[in-house]
Amino acid sequence: MPDIVSGPCSTNAPETRSIGQQFFPPDGSSPGRKRGRAKGERWIDLPKFVFTPDEPLGRNPFPREAKRHDRWVAAARLAKEYLALHHSTMLARMLPDGAPREEHQAWMADLFAERFNIMAGAILAEFGSTYESVADCEKVVDQLAEFTLAEARKIDPSRSLIVTVTFLVELQIRLTQYREHGVGEAY
Repeated sequence: MPDIVSGPCSTNAPETRSIGQQFFPPDGSSPGRKRGRAKGERWIDLPKFVFTPDEPLGRNPFPREAKRHDRWVAAARLAKEYLALHHSTMLARMLPDGAPREEHQAWMADLFAERFNIMAGAILAEFGSTYESVADCEKVVDQLAEFTLAEARKIDPSRSLIVTVTFLVELQIRLTQYREHGVGEAY
């Protein structure tokens, strides 16, 4: 079983691997050959992301009759499976209350950054089949990064063992790294 929290920025990763290689295997086509998509099939609306067990990527933005609706369902299923594994791993790594603030902050950054990486990886794996579709996915991944930061900003510093300002800076750096790595690999 792969270590769910490994990735380009994890401190406990045995080796550096992207979410695309680790969890979402390629369709067997060579990197130079990209699958096509139906003419005129574009994103309808950017999705509204939520962190819920039933819809980890949010409401499906595609009409039921569109091929992309089924791809969204598949991406959500992949994300749901790997988010469950990620959350289980993070619970196993949960720190005691007496641990140093820096360790709590690193744990929380891992939780949010890996969650983003899994969700972005699922979207890129299902929809990043052509250069044009990867460009469309970039907008969605950017929105997902903003959503992840907005969720992190909801942490109440008076009730938390992390320093909010440095945590948000660290998280933003990690999200940018994961975004660049995932989108770069998709191209």
